[in-house]
Amino acid sequence: MGPRRDAGPHRKNAVVLVSQASDFLLADARAALQSALTCRPQSDPAIVFGYWMLMRPGDAAEAGQIATAAMQRSGAQQDFQAVATLGFARESGLLGLEAAGTLRQGLERLAGRSPVVDEIPMPFCSDAVGILGVALGARSLADNGVSSQIVGWLSRFLPNIYNLDGTENWQRNLFQAADHVLGGGIKLPASAPSQVEDVRIALAAKDVIPVSYTHLDVYKRQHRAGVQESGPENRSTPGTGGQSRSGQRLRAHARRCQR
Repeated sequence: MGPRRDAGPHRKNAVVLVSQASDFLLADARAALQSALTCRPQSDPAIVFGYWMLMRPGDAAEAGQIATAAMQRSGAQQDFQAVATLGFARESGLLGLEAAGTLRQGLERLAGRSPVVDEIPMPFCSDAVGILGVALGARSLADNGVSSQIVGWLSRFLPNIYNLDGTENWQRNLFQAADHVLGGGIKLPASAPSQVEDVRIALAAKDVIPVSYTHLDVYKRQHRAGVQESGPENRSTPGTGGQSRSGQRLRAHARRCQR
């Protein structure tokens, strides 16, 4: 099954390429994301997430192979990572309507899985990239019953994970995106976590959070002027070769997704 580039019938508009949204992204953050997602090893959802985010033609073959492999899984093999992979693959056009049945089975199986064992959250509870993939997969089916199941399942643990001191703000952004994709049923805060405006702009460019969640006009002016914010968040840090903290954060984001 070869990868396809259409966005699927469940989307009103074609997928917005991050490369076409250069006015919306700080150049260093975009370059850092491209570099970090090229590193291997990465988990399957992280690789297909990278393809969905950047839509680089050179990544299509690998992402397509991973998506096809996820389609072959059934029963207990339809774990969290497989379902998240299918969600990103469906959203990016790597898979079409032929994936709907497998994706539905995986989502329903996931919704029946306990997120907490012996009072300890399962590792997937804090997998922000994977949770966004699951949410995108549920939306792609346009099935209110399945979406309601996933909203109910995520509501059992995601608000608590969101509010943990150890949860980083880039994770909170992805959790908010998942909530927005699912219609706000998880009821996470809509306010923007601080220090992650670059991540929010990237998500807005992919149409998974509203542009109103960002300070887009400010960033567009800065990008066009070829300057960075004077605040400490976007200043280069000593010993990083001039890489701003926004770029470092995206590198750390991708490392979290590695095996």
